[in-house]
Amino acid sequence: MDSEQKVELGFVQRRLPWIIAAAVFLVYAITLNHHVSFAGMNTLSRVAGWEWRSSVVAPLHVLLTYPFGWLPAGIQLLGLNLFSAACAAASLGLLARSVALLPHDRTRGQRNVERSDYSLLSISVAWMPPVFAALVCGLQLSFWENAVVASGEALDLVIFSWLVHTLLQYRLDSKESRLTWFALVYGISVTNNFAMVAFFPAFLIALVWIKGMEFFKWRFILRMSIVGIAGLLFYLVLPAIESSTSTSGYTFWELLRSNFGQQKYSLMAIPRVLVAIMSLTSILPIVFIAIRWPAQFGDISPVGNALTNLMTHLIHGIFLLACTYVAFDPAFSPRHLSGGVFAFLPLYYLGALSIGYCAGYFLLVFGAKPGPQAWQRPSPLRKALNLAIVAAVWLLFAAVPAAMLYKNLPVVKANSGKAIDRLAKETAKSLPPEGAIVFSDDVFRLHALNFELQRGASSQKYILVNTDSLSVPAYHRFLQKQFPDRWPKFNREPGAGTQFQPTDLVSMLCL
Repeated sequence: MDSEQKVELGFVQRRLPWIIAAAVFLVYAITLNHHVSFAGMNTLSRVAGWEWRSSVVAPLHVLLTYPFGWLPAGIQLLGLNLFSAACAAASLGLLARSVALLPHDRTRGQRNVERSDYSLLSISVAWMPPVFAALVCGLQLSFWENAVVASGEALDLVIFSWLVHTLLQYRLDSKESRLTWFALVYGISVTNNFAMVAFFPAFLIALVWIKGMEFFKWRFILRMSIVGIAGLLFYLVLPAIESSTSTSGYTFWELLRSNFGQQKYSLMAIPRVLVAIMSLTSILPIVFIAIRWPAQFGDISPVGNALTNLMTHLIHGIFLLACTYVAFDPAFSPRHLSGGVFAFLPLYYLGALSIGYCAGYFLLVFGAKPGPQAWQRPSPLRKALNLAIVAAVWLLFAAVPAAMLYKNLPVVKANSGKAIDRLAKETAKSLPPEGAIVFSDDVFRLHALNFELQRGASSQKYILVNTDSLSVPAYHRFLQKQFPDRWPKFNREPGAGTQFQPTDLVSMLCL
């Protein structure tokens, strides 16, 4: 077992991430969604008690957002969206710290100029790569949309970012307790987010890469397996709660199988070829960064070394530009390839991590002054070239966030839910003041109307009914529980698997 090491970290690693997290939280708080939106409807309807179906997915998200149901109805949405903004800000803080913890000893050019402990970037502008990465990731459209709406994606990402950060931190101090917590949190994350199942090979390879041969010691494997399985026990939480308290009539095992089925369906719904394309600007750059490349590749001639250096610079430049371009959501970006069904925030996160590393690479290799022991001084042409490359990186740093802000801010504002909010207000005004039963086959508009009525403290006067669910007995039990004196009760309890026919509904509702 590696001995623990005390590591002294500077401003960029310790305080800058907190500053970034606070700053982006302020941005998200200003642009926070104050209206009912489609992306946040599932969370709001569950927390507010409008959803009758059993909730068996994302147990960690359900447990953490459950207390928001105790808030007054008018501010539940605000509290949930602020929680999402806090998770997004924490993710960007961890991203900035992860960029600052990346080693800059992967190539010969880096090793020639970076002499700090653990090869952490020590140049005077070492703050720029973490800030650049956080800005690109934080202003990316999918990230921004899920930061201001309680969709659950921000919570999944903060867990993912914590796992990545833990591996980088372990590289420095070798604290075995970090890996124990890593296994536990990863197990919990699998139960909360199906995408973490797909990331299992990547995290496993990263563990083997960091631990080396010590990974294969049976004590380590046993400890990590037991702790990981303990995290997977979260799969049992919601089925146990729902089977004992819900009116759906489903058993514990039926609910558990439903959860597994939904995760399997989500994993299989993504074509493998699309995953491969999206990995080119997310996972592939991280694999390249992880390799410590040798000084030579067999050819020790000056021409061979020059070509090797040129290819190294070219690869870093391609990754920097490609990952930056994908953040603007071209046709081959995760947002478009998934058709908007999945956010794929971890892929954008890894792309931003690569952007921060590559920016640091160019600032270090082309911007650092040669040490006093350097045997060769750069020519005027080389100095001019170095200056141009460093200037180009700073130009990206200034132009890319500004362009993303210009492009994405209007979209975020347009998707704030103002239109559905106005429609709900007009619908609420049209309802009879003495109360009514409102039927609709659009559950989203029903929930928006429910939110508007609760803000006006008149929701108990109205029974909002989703006609698509009326054939299910469990939905009637849900309404009977909410309105015991106003919704008709069964003449006799329907059997398992019963579906009401239209004639049954007419006779029941006309009594």
